[in-house]
Amino acid sequence: MNLLKSLKKRLFPAPKIAPKLCTYDQQLVAVMRRVLRPDSSCIDVGSHVGDVLREMIAVAPRGKHHAFEALPHLATKLKARFSAVVHTSAVAEKSGTSEFQHVENDPGYSGLRQRIYDRPDPQITTILVPVTTIDETIPTNLKITLLKLDIEGGEYDVLPDLLRHGPRPTQLLLEFHHGAHGVPFAATRAAIGQLRAERYRILHVSRRGLEFSFIKN
Repeated sequence: MNLLKSLKKRLFPAPKIAPKLCTYDQQLVAVMRRVLRPDSSCIDVGSHVGDVLREMIAVAPRGKHHAFEALPHLATKLKARFSAVVHTSAVAEKSGTSEFQHVENDPGYSGLRQRIYDRPDPQITTILVPVTTIDETIPTNLKITLLKLDIEGGEYDVLPDLLRHGPRPTQLLLEFHHGAHGVPFAATRAAIGQLRAERYRILHVSRRGLEFSFIKN
């Protein structure tokens, strides 16, 4: 039995959702509703158009929410739409400036790394973006209940820095990208091991086997 199947057998039952709504985002929202209180604070790393940020604010309207989005035009829209602190920057293990792969005809695939794309015609423009670390940006006195991390392969670099320097959220929502960047599943297995060592346990795995929810004991 492979690791993923073994993990799934030991998970908590998936949230009950109507079959037609059973996408990853719907599962994610159901998990958030189980953990967040109205005053919980959240971080959305790789916010894109704000679908997850919108739900964070809806479930926890009195929280102090932060979002990170590297593409300037998307960050500008997020600032106009939401009552959250929006950082126009990518997130990595160290701050500075970096090349960023903007997939113009599918921005959700954009990231610091090129990847294997699920479409035959990705139109990629390389741009320069500011890069920051989460601990340098988030106030140290802000208690974070939930952090979502979806940065197209960058999670393997960011996660060790997050565990080393904080913040330490109660719940982590991670999308892993083994395979998409030539990254082996062993890298995801190692990341899960790092989280377990810091007392995070798996709460839920999506049907695709890429999106994981962890909760801190």
